[in-house]
Amino acid sequence: MVGFNGAGKSTLLKGLAGTLLPQQGQRELRLNVKLAIFNQHVIEVLNPEDTVLSSLQAGAHPEVSRQEILAMAGSLLFSGDRIQKKINVLSGGEKSRVALGRVLLQRAPFLLLDEPTNHLDFQTVEALTQALEKYPGTLVVVSHDRGFIRRVGTKIVEVDQGKVFVYPGTYDEYVWSLQQRLSKEESSEGESEFSSVGNVKENIQGTREKQSSRDQKKEKERLLKTLTKS
Repeated sequence: MVGFNGAGKSTLLKGLAGTLLPQQGQRELRLNVKLAIFNQHVIEVLNPEDTVLSSLQAGAHPEVSRQEILAMAGSLLFSGDRIQKKINVLSGGEKSRVALGRVLLQRAPFLLLDEPTNHLDFQTVEALTQALEKYPGTLVVVSHDRGFIRRVGTKIVEVDQGKVFVYPGTYDEYVWSLQQRLSKEESSEGESEFSSVGNVKENIQGTREKQSSRDQKKEKERLLKTLTKS
C-alpha cells in the first residue's frame, strides 16, 4: 500500500483490522478467517516484565512448537542469553522485532503490517522478507521500503485523495504504469491547447477541470518522485 504521508494508509489498515468503524458500508471477513496486525500499538502494549522468549510464547499459536519459537527468535537476532532479556530493557528496535515475531507466530491467514521494517537493521529486514515471501496467506503492507515492497508485493494499492486504486502487478510495474499515465496526460494537455474555446460557460468549466487535472498531475509527479528517489 503506497501513498503520501497523511493520505490515509494507516487509517485504511485500521478499517481492515476492524479497530476503526467504516462511515459507510460494512466490513466482512470470510468464515474462520482470523487476522493479525502489526503497528505501533502492538509494540506499546508488550508486557514489560516478560522476557523475549516468554513474550513470543504468549503470542504464538497453540500448535507452534518451542523449537519453532526459538527459530523465530534467532531469525530476529535473539539467540543465546538474549532470549532471556526482559522487554523493559530492550531498545525500540528490539521491541519492534519481538512484536513482529508475535504476529508471525500467530499463524493467522491474514496479516496487516504497518511499516514493519521501521527500526530494523538490514539482517532483520532480510529475515522478515524471506519469511513473508514464504507466507501462504494474505498480506496487506504499508511500507516506504521500496526494496521490501518489490520482494513481497504482488499487487499495489495506491491511496490518494480519499480513494483507493488497485494495480495488479509488481512494484516496478506500478511505477512504470504511473510514468505512462503522466506521459499521456502531458500529451493530452498539449493537444488541448489547440482546441476551440467555446462559449464562456463551457470555457469556465473547462478551465476548472484543467486546473483540477493539473493539480492531480502534480500530485502524481510528486508521488512518482517519492517512489523512485534513491
